[in-house]
Amino acid sequence: YSKEPPAQAGGSASGSSGSGRRMSYVVRRGDTLYGIARLLQVTVNDLLAWNDLGGNVHNLHPGQVLVAFVKSRS
Repeated sequence: YSKEPPAQAGGSASGSSGSGRRMSYVVRRGDTLYGIARLLQVTVNDLLAWNDLGGNVHNLHPGQVLVAFVKSRS
């Protein structure tokens, strides 16, 4: 996954970001939303909401950039 600064995009992500740190994840071949959610320690529903995927867990393609709000480690 990518720890680089998130790509600049207009507007704000839908859903609640809570108190997490915004980051981006570049989808690779074979990735699943479930796997990405586990890696980032968020829920599939959060990823769907933050990325406006319309409830379709199969709506991923390599190179797609997902936004996630992950808990900051202190």
